[in-house]
Amino acid sequence: YHPATDDRGVFVGQDKEVAGYYKRVAIAKDVKTLEEVQELNDEGKRGYLVANEDGTAYFELDGEKTEYVFDKQNFYLRDDTERNNGFPYTYINGRLVITDETTVTQYLRLTDEELEAYLQLK
Repeated sequence: YHPATDDRGVFVGQDKEVAGYYKRVAIAKDVKTLEEVQELNDEGKRGYLVANEDGTAYFELDGEKTEYVFDKQNFYLRDDTERNNGFPYTYINGRLVITDETTVTQYLRLTDEELEAYLQLK
């Protein structure tokens, strides 16, 4: 058994299904002050990412949605029709890690109970 494999020993990587509901669990970026660290820590535990099977997605925070599209390597802002400015991602074992120029953001797939609670809010 290896942590990057599923229960059958098959590597879980980019080629697996990314579609689903995720909660943001952490943000990492270069910050200078303790206040920035605390703010980033609080912000990193808020928000949801919904990735649909049709390659569309959105991030929701406090009722505000930012729309994206994604392929097997990158997320793109929906308005980036040329797909020039992608955010690379890695998906392993229910954890989605998205990187932009200065920030690494981690998302964790919602449990069945969390998903039910999230959908009831909609």
